[in-house]
Amino acid sequence: MAAIDYTFYTVRYLGSAIREEDFPRLAERAGEWISAWTGGTVGPDEKSPETVKKAVCALAEVLQDEERLNAAAFSESRGLAAETVGDWSRSYAVSGPTDAELKLLERRKREALALYLGGLFPGKVQSWPAAPRSGRR
Repeated sequence: MAAIDYTFYTVRYLGSAIREEDFPRLAERAGEWISAWTGGTVGPDEKSPETVKKAVCALAEVLQDEERLNAAAFSESRGLAAETVGDWSRSYAVSGPTDAELKLLERRKREALALYLGGLFPGKVQSWPAAPRSGRR
């Protein structure tokens, strides 16, 4: 995995969403996802085609978003949802990822794989059509 470094991410993939210190960890996780989803037939390394390396970068960005969502969901600082003064009461918001957020992350993972690896493995990597955004067609 060391061949897919931050320089490749910023210069060839033209990425900017991931900080340099976070990239090695996220790229490693992304490579593991690619290996798992391709049944071990692709393990990103220095000899990998550029499309595989770009798939690592795209997945790394999605995995970063997933980490941020999980960090917010399991944070100790939950927002105040309600407060009553008479017979004092306080309720805190339960902040967890919604089904829609989780489905969006999974769809983004599949779309990244289909975009970069679909040509290498026709029929192996599938994507589902994106739901239309409200107000746009």
